[in-house]
Amino acid sequence: MVQLIRAATSLRNKQKEFYDRISELRWSDRGPVAYLEGLEAPIYLSRLDPTKNIPNFQMLFLNELSKRPDLAQLRYVDLRWDDEIAVGEPLAAQPPKSLPQPH
Repeated sequence: MVQLIRAATSLRNKQKEFYDRISELRWSDRGPVAYLEGLEAPIYLSRLDPTKNIPNFQMLFLNELSKRPDLAQLRYVDLRWDDEIAVGEPLAAQPPKSLPQPH
């Protein structure tokens, strides 16, 4: 719980606009996880610096992610890496069809 409070305080103090859009903040085995209004995918934040990559995420969200027709199907956004953002693309709606096996 203390780690979650520290993450929330850091976000509030350093990334107020992002913090104000958070609808939920949780702690997971990966560290802090934020959920934003208008984005169902969890956003994984760094344990050591929860504000890392948030400016990059905000630019990516504004310029690209928010315009995607499949925005609601994104599986996650991971901001834990240095200068990199990983986005979990939607899974295929149908499993791939298997080819008939020769007898």
